Amino acid sequence: MKTLRVAGSLLVLGISLMVPTLRAGAPLQDVQVVTTDRVDFAAGGTIRILAATGELNIEAWDQPQVEITVTRSAWTADTPAAREKVTRELNLTSVTHDVTLEKTGAAELVLGTMHKRSNSIHLDYRIMVPRSSHLVIEHRIGDVVVDGVTGSIDAHTHQGDIMLLLPSTGQYSFDMATKIGGIHSDYPGSWHRNDLTGEKTSQDVPAPASRIHLRVGIGGIEIQKLAPDALTPAT
Repeated sequence: MKTLRVAGSLLVLGISLMVPTLRAGAPLQDVQVVTTDRVDFAAGGTIRILAATGELNIEAWDQPQVEITVTRSAWTADTPAAREKVTRELNLTSVTHDVTLEKTGAAELVLGTMHKRSNSIHLDYRIMVPRSSHLVIEHRIGDVVVDGVTGSIDAHTHQGDIMLLLPSTGQYSFDMATKIGGIHSDYPGSWHRNDLTGEKTSQDVPAPASRIHLRVGIGGIEIQKLAPDALTPAT
């Protein structure tokens, strides 16, 4: 995933990557299970993503579909029995999806994660969405990256960084705050400290500007402008 300038959760990530090499005993093996699902979904609808933990990467494309790729991984002893056991546990993790119609007649897609609760299982999501989708993200632990989406974005994470790469051709209204962490944005705004450890910024732009509402508990926020030639190509 793309690198953030804010370093709070990256330090935690660096420490976690060292854990397998620090454990005593037999060598450990990284076991992975990867699945991909596609759901038909027209542009302009609302997508709600309820992912408890893991790295969440959302990219825009020009297809009338949502593609969800989930990589589940865990370290285990390098023996056939141990690998088989952890593979069964990883296969218990699944992403549910349900498409309904909102009162306005627009479509709404809800993505949720059902998995065996275990601190040893790591989840990595890559979700492709129609470019003009509206996103509502409820995330607990892990970084959130949104690349090229032009619709409104409402994202909350308890612990982790949020990074948005927004097309420079769009108009956006910002309301962003962190409890513990900093904010960096390529867009102007009204800034002030949020208590003693966080930051808050806002910028009101009249409709039809896309609304960007971000809240982070522990972690940072970064907003970058995307040049038109940097948009994700249709595939």
